[in-house]
Amino acid sequence: MRCHKNRKIPKLLRHIFLVGVLCFTVLQNDESLVFAAGQHLSTPQEIKLLSLPPTKREKPVDVAFAIKVLDILEVNTKNFSWDVRAFMFARWKDKRLRFKAKDNNGAKKLTFVGERALEKLNSIWHPSLFIVNQKRPRETESLELVIHRNGIVEIKEMFNATLAADFNFKKFPFDKHIAKIEIEALTHTKKEVRLVPGVRSSGTAVQEAAAWTVKGFNLEISTRPESRFELSSAEPGAWLAPGGANDFSIAVVEIFLHRNSGSFMWVIAVPLLLFMAVLWTNSMTVKNSVRPWPFALLLGIIFFSHGAQTSLPELPYLTLFNIWLVEIYVFIFIDFLLSIVAERQSALGNESMVARVKKAQLWVMAPLAAGTWTLSSLFVLEITRLSNH
Repeated sequence: MRCHKNRKIPKLLRHIFLVGVLCFTVLQNDESLVFAAGQHLSTPQEIKLLSLPPTKREKPVDVAFAIKVLDILEVNTKNFSWDVRAFMFARWKDKRLRFKAKDNNGAKKLTFVGERALEKLNSIWHPSLFIVNQKRPRETESLELVIHRNGIVEIKEMFNATLAADFNFKKFPFDKHIAKIEIEALTHTKKEVRLVPGVRSSGTAVQEAAAWTVKGFNLEISTRPESRFELSSAEPGAWLAPGGANDFSIAVVEIFLHRNSGSFMWVIAVPLLLFMAVLWTNSMTVKNSVRPWPFALLLGIIFFSHGAQTSLPELPYLTLFNIWLVEIYVFIFIDFLLSIVAERQSALGNESMVARVKKAQLWVMAPLAAGTWTLSSLFVLEITRLSNH
């Protein structure tokens, strides 16, 4: 029995030696391997296909990228997010995947769809494109992988995603925003993977979220440093290398959104103006007579202004609508004080003073309120425009 056990030891050593040779062969070029969950690799060829595709003079792998925004499902201003449905296309070349048509029943390309596409992706190298500003993992609606006989690989993905956005509401209800989709290769710096504009045009579709209009689209591909590089480097601050040597290639899609302010103006702003007009006409009484001040109007103004504020998050700055409300409340407060003065002077029989107060309410307060509204609106819109530039 002892002799039998001792014979197994050399056999075990041979297995260990073969595994070591295999690992050395695959990793000798310092190429990183990314294994997907649930993968079972048994041959050197299968393992090698997960490394970066070979390129001339060790240049980065060019990944042609394009995206088309199909639907803007929702713009959630309270959560600083927006939901999008989009189509993404990526293409690169991997010579190791070339094949002859005669070996695949004359097929010049191999197409994988759905789960089969995902399984095939897990067995070859791909750029692992991910959305940097997503609030939760994107939901893939459909996935297609195409491998051409010359080694060209194409990914076509339809997805839904909830994305974070840096909204600025200073001009609300005339606010304009830039909603972004930021896409990077997860594990490779620009020295290994470089995103380039795809041959297919990027753009947007017509379908828009309620209360919003898409006024433009822009796709910009550049580079930027990412702190996650620090996790795989022994050098502190390596991700901020001089000249951006360790930057990541990134594609930034910009959607220019304009709020449809017409609905807001009719539902909120116009009723507020009507309340102000009623308050103004309250001073149009018979000469030297005084009407009770309309407290019900104040409640109506509070109700409508609160309804508008609930559509926005808590902000550290004032919006244009907030400035309008402050001006309205100041106007109401001054008008209320003038009404008290008029009522007091009427009780004392001072009719000339009552007449002066009524003239101030009619011909000073109303034009002053309208002028203040107009000037403050123009000022805020111009300041915001200059700050954006």
